[in-house]
Amino acid sequence: MAEIIALDGVNWVEFFSSEMVVFILGRSDCSDCLQWYNELTDIDLSNEWVIGKMNHDQPGIELFKQSHTWIERVDVVPYNAVFVNNEMVDHWAGGDVLRLLSHVQGFSR
Repeated sequence: MAEIIALDGVNWVEFFSSEMVVFILGRSDCSDCLQWYNELTDIDLSNEWVIGKMNHDQPGIELFKQSHTWIERVDVVPYNAVFVNNEMVDHWAGGDVLRLLSHVQGFSR
């Protein structure tokens, strides 16, 4: 089962220092986001991947938004981004377990 780290204005820095990251951007009032988070807990990714979620509308993430200006262009949530060595290598909107697995499969060791 996958553990999803709730990111905030402080722990995102350490999270993005991980080698292989799945980042999910949502909103606090998004029912599709909540459903996606619940589906993710049932998947089995290798331990080399860390999964984190952050709500676009949560307080205290101004520094994150300044450091990751690409999120200003996100207009559909949930929004998924795959990072390898702190570089975004893939991204898409919506929740789909098979799609996530196919996106990360090519980057796993």
